[in-house]
Amino acid sequence: MAASDTKILLPHWRRWRWFSTATVALLAVVMTAGVWRQTRDSAIDNARSLFSLRVDELAAALAARDADFEQVLRAARGLLAADRAVDVREWRTYVQALNIGSHNVGLGCLAVLDVVPAADRDRFAAAQKRGRPDFEIRAREARDPMVIARLVEPARPPCGGVAGQEVSGETARAEERGRA
Repeated sequence: MAASDTKILLPHWRRWRWFSTATVALLAVVMTAGVWRQTRDSAIDNARSLFSLRVDELAAALAARDADFEQVLRAARGLLAADRAVDVREWRTYVQALNIGSHNVGLGCLAVLDVVPAADRDRFAAAQKRGRPDFEIRAREARDPMVIARLVEPARPPCGGVAGQEVSGETARAEERGRA
């Protein structure tokens, strides 16, 4: 090779070196972006899977809790079907035996509600006063019929003052508050 040939090759080699450096750098950036995107997509998929798993676990826990509450209500219905004239002492013993405070978290009290027509209110109140002299029907407005809490346990807050309370108007009042 002659000296003139070397001069011709050197500038071409410099151009080739710049091009190869730029190509390698561009390839590194493209590969880094691809790996980053794949990692991000994988992290998003993992987060979605974890979220879906947690939703399924929560739904199962809520379904189990509802089933527990339903079982308590079925048991109470069975007791009342056996003897509709359950008194305060029997109801208290029954609810204490259920131990709802420790087994059914979220279930504060258990109440028996009676539908009482206007014509039977005085007779209903008199029958309740035989077992509880302090029993009185409390209602914000006269309704016919009234739904009155007859037996409520445990007799401590927030359930303590509920016995004798007329509860059929609670839904209407809640709807009115919601509209206001």
